[in-house]
Formats: sequence, structure tokens, C-alpha cells
Amino acid sequence: MKKLIMLMALFAISTSILAQETKEVPKKFNTYNYRRAMECIDESEYSKAKEFLETEVSENPKNGYAFNMLSLLNLIDEENAEALEAVNKAIPLIPKKDPEKLSECYDIRAHIYLQMGDSLKALDDLSAALKYKPQDNDLIETRGQIYYEMGKYDLSDAEYQKLIEKNPKEVMGYMGVGRNANEQEKWDEAIKIFDQVIDIDDEDYNLEYRFRANSYMGLKKWDKAAEDILTYIEKEGDYSFALTAIEDHKEMIPILKTKFKLKAMQNPSDENWPYYLGQLEKESGDYKSAIEHFYKSDEIDGTKGSLSSILDCYNEMGDYQRSLDVINEALEEDSTLTDLIDTKITVLENLGRYDEAVELAETLFEDGDGDSFNVSNFITRGFAYYKAGNLKGALDDFIMAIADYDGFAPAYFYRGRIYEKLGDDTMAKADYAKVVELEEESESYQCIPYAYLSLGEKEKAVEYMDKILKEEEDKGNLYDAACLYSLMGEKEKALDYLERSFQKGWRSFVHMDNDSDLDNIRDTQRYKDLVAKYKAMLEKELADNTAGKSVNTGTGQVSEVPFTKEGGVCKVKCDINGLPLHFVFDTGAADVSISQVEATFMLKNGYLSSNDFVGKQRYIDANGDVTEGTVINIKKVNFGGLHLTNVKASVVRNQKAPLLLGQSVLGKLGKIEIDNTKKVLRITH
Repeated sequence: MKKLIMLMALFAISTSILAQETKEVPKKFNTYNYRRAMECIDESEYSKAKEFLETEVSENPKNGYAFNMLSLLNLIDEENAEALEAVNKAIPLIPKKDPEKLSECYDIRAHIYLQMGDSLKALDDLSAALKYKPQDNDLIETRGQIYYEMGKYDLSDAEYQKLIEKNPKEVMGYMGVGRNANEQEKWDEAIKIFDQVIDIDDEDYNLEYRFRANSYMGLKKWDKAAEDILTYIEKEGDYSFALTAIEDHKEMIPILKTKFKLKAMQNPSDENWPYYLGQLEKESGDYKSAIEHFYKSDEIDGTKGSLSSILDCYNEMGDYQRSLDVINEALEEDSTLTDLIDTKITVLENLGRYDEAVELAETLFEDGDGDSFNVSNFITRGFAYYKAGNLKGALDDFIMAIADYDGFAPAYFYRGRIYEKLGDDTMAKADYAKVVELEEESESYQCIPYAYLSLGEKEKAVEYMDKILKEEEDKGNLYDAACLYSLMGEKEKALDYLERSFQKGWRSFVHMDNDSDLDNIRDTQRYKDLVAKYKAMLEKELADNTAGKSVNTGTGQVSEVPFTKEGGVCKVKCDINGLPLHFVFDTGAADVSISQVEATFMLKNGYLSSNDFVGKQRYIDANGDVTEGTVINIKKVNFGGLHLTNVKASVVRNQKAPLLLGQSVLGKLGKIEIDNTKKVLRITH
């Protein structure tokens, strides 16, 4: 699996370009085209900036500063060959009396090599950059990170120790050494290092508690780990780590439940603790208890996103009718909750009410708004058409989805299936081959076993299904394995996997009844017995489930959202697809920005799906720093009791980057006033 740079920004290139262009760039290089390019960059108009720079280097081929900037912009666009060519021209043209710019050139080239997967050349260039700028902490930290990624922990430690030697209170140095110790399972050593970070007492940095909790879990000191998790949650408002911890350490579940319950008792007016309890119960599979906790949280404060969490629980339980009732009740209270439409479509499909699902899916395009014609809506309606048997409508929508975004493998897979049903084997095989290409490249496997089977490569199909199950043997993946082996004619294996999926909680019987993948086993007695047994279990489970009441959707004309001041910035609570996080309220940011850590957690735990990832983009921020972002579509944003849908956001790979709540949300909220006395944001809507 490809490694990710997580504890530093892959593109943390210290480009002080914007701040120093007019002051430090030699006059003969500070031309009209160069200045216009800088103005465009300041306005995030990178394409126009590139045009001015390309004109500049064609007219002034000795302008190394222009080549340097052009290289950076090509790096942003992932045009590695062009970026490398430009920076190679820049380096010999930058005057030797400008060591800072030369260091920057080598730094940029190092990151080009990193993007190309050549860590050794990247290390060489970082060394060259450090010769010109030997005290640059970012360069040292980047080199430490690369050694970490290579598993060369001694060399990585040496880099982080340099940071500590320069500044005995340098948090990132200690964190790097501590993380390396954790990777080598030197738990006691790691704990001592994280203790030092805590002693430094940097109130803006609290990840040491998260890392130290991992160390304690390595030593099986569950109570100490739980205390650190609790501290981290209280300081950061981020409970997601608790859920990550229990995935690998089930021993943590009863301890965390007890601690969360105690916190809820001690803080009866705090909606967070019942919400966290609900999430903990949800992850451990006790959906009934989870629903009760979510309703409790909702009674305290209707802005916690309980609605989506409650619906998730009902759907996981297979109680689709009650899920539909809750959706309809919420829509009656507030018809603007359009984020519920996608969920309602899925619920209707699970109830076998395909015509209603299609009718509702078609409303996604009714307003004629250009934003409605996006990959997510085309996929949603395409699946509705497909399940309803409208192959022509489904084909058209999958074609449009691919035209909008050509990186979503399931769109190719289902288009391939439709082509196959329509008798066009050539087009079908081309789509199946594209599925293989996309999923092998991303190492995110969903449709690839079926694609290989459809291409006649049975062994490959089995190989990839085994990989999927090794990664996570949940009810959905087990059901998919049953479908695969049924298609292959291996009936007993298919039935074995089907039974295991039932044991894990699979209850989508209407879907099964209409899933042609199971046709080869549908008439067997074992299949009939399994379905009868687990249908009876479902009926009993639903009869026993009494959790449920009206959902407070938190609507009104004026909402007051509490904020806290940390390090001179406002931090507020915001739910992203039902996941509560703390964001920096930033009127200067264009988009919502979340870190790789949160995005990975959200994808792994169902808060994001693969079709929410709609591309890549890189940004030059207000400091002149370059940050890579994966562009995602967030279906549900709950902020101050307001429910927003289909919000653009970027995922950045930078542990120091805060979670930003930018104009893609703020611009939709209405009038916003900051009351510093009450410490609330007052939103009139």
C-alpha cells in the first residue's frame, strides 16, 4: 500500500514569494508579466498566472525567478515533467547571492521528486536546500518525514533531534521521535517523549495525548489510554480517535463507555457526551442504545447532527420503514433539509419502492441549477433507474457522471453491466478494464473482483476479493463475496459467505430478492432456510426496538453558535456528514478544509464514500504556502442548526493545518455577527 505523508505537509514549501516579490526580486526580472503573474496567484487564478509566466520566460529566458514560479505552479497541477524542466532551468539562473531563492528551488525540486516517487533524489535536493538555508526547520522536518516513510527510524530521529537541539521546546521534534518509537513498538520510550511534549504545555497542540494513548494501548494499559483519549477529546472536541482505537482494541469499549457515561452525568447540559456515547454504541453494533443516546443529545441541543446518526442506526438495523418515517417527519418540520433526499432515495430502494425512488431522484435536477448537474446526482439517479429496470435512463446518467468526473470506478462498472445486458460486449469490457485500472491505481477496491470476473479472469477476481476481506470482513464485504462466488457457480462458498454476512448483521432482504448475482443459489434449500431464519430474527429485533421519538431539527430564524478563542482564532462546532468536529471560523478561506487524518477516518467509518471524492486541487494560502488538496463533496453540513448540502471542501495533508470553515459554508448561512461578549456567532437566516 502506498504510504502517505501524514505528519507534515507534502507540499510545505516555504514560498515567501508573494511577500517579497517587489522588494527582493532584482528589478530586471520584476517585469510586467512577472508582476501580473503574482497578482493572479494572489487571486488564486493559477491558470492565468501560468500564462503570464510562460510569456515571461519566452521573452526573457534568463529569468530564473519566473522559471521557479512556473515550476511551482506546474507542481500544483501535477504536471511533474513540466515542473522538473522549469526548476532545472531556474537553478542555474538564480543569482548565487540569493541563497534563500536557491534553497527554495531545491525544495521545490525535492517535492517534485517526492510526487514522482523518488525519495532518494528528494533527499539529495533537500540536502542541497539546507546548504543554502541550514536553519530551515521545515526542510529538516521534511527530511525526517521522508526517512520515517522509508522506515529508517534512526536517520529520522537524527533529523528531529536537530530540531530539539535548536529549540528544546520544539514540539515537532519530540513528536517525530515519539512517533518513530511507537512505530518500533518502543512504547515506554515513546511515553517518556510524549510526557516531555505535555510538559512544554503548548495549548495549541494536543496530539501528544492521542499518540501517547497509542503507546499505552501497545502496553495494554487500557485505563491510561482511555484517560488520554478523554483528555484529547476535551481539548480538541474530536472523538473520532476513540472510534479508531476501538477498531483495533475492543478491550477499550467498556472502559470508554463508562468514562463517557460519567462525563454525561457530570455535565448534563453538554450534548457532546451522549452524542459520543451514541457513536461508541453505534460502532460496537448496539444500535438501539445508540439511538437512545442520540435522542438524548438532540433533546439538549438540536444542532449536533443527531438526525443523520439516528438514520444511520435504523438503516444498519434494517429498520427501513422507521428510517423513512423519521425522514418524512423531519421534512414535514423543515422542507429545506434537502440533504435528506439522497438518504430517502436509498431507503425507498431498500424497501423495494423503486418507482418512488426514481421519482424522488428526478427532483434532484428540477431547479435547473447548474450545480445540480454533478457526478453525485447523476450517480444517485442512475442507480435508481438501474434498480427500477430502466437501463436506458441508467446508462445515460452513468455516461453523464463519467463526463463530469472520470475517476469513479463504480460508474464504469455499472455502465459496463448495462452494456453487457444490452449485448454490447466490447463496450462492457472496455469499462471493466477501466475499473481495474482505476482501482489498482488507487488501491481502493470495490468493484475490481467483479470486473476481473467479467473479463474472464477468475483467479484475479478471487485474489482481490480476498484482499477486500482481509482489509475488513464486515457484513457488506461478506455479502459481496457471496455474490461473487454465486456468479462463479461455487454455491457452497457463496452460501458460507452469505451466512457469515447475516451473522454480521446483513438484513437487506428486498435488495437480495432483486439481486441477480444470487440467482445461482436462490433455489437451494440452504438459501431458503438462511433467509427464513434471519428474516424471523429481523422481525423480532424490530419488534423489540422501541427507541424513537421526534427529531429536533434545530430550525429557527436566528441561531447562536458558541465559539472558543484559541491562539487568536475562533473555533466552532460543525457537523460534517454527521461527524462533529471543531473548525476555525475563517472568513478569509474559500472552502471548508479538513486534514488527511479526518478524511481517512471519515472514509473508513462511512462518513464519506468513494463517490464523494471528485478530484484534486492545490492551493497557495495567505502565507504563500502550497498545500495539496483532494476535492470532496460533503453531502451534509450542519452548522448553527442550519443544514447545508453538497458543500465543496478540500483535504490537506498537513498535521499543522487547522480545520477551516470557509466561504463555501459561510456564504450560505446568511447574516453572521460575532458577539465577543457572549462568545457566540449569531446567524440570521
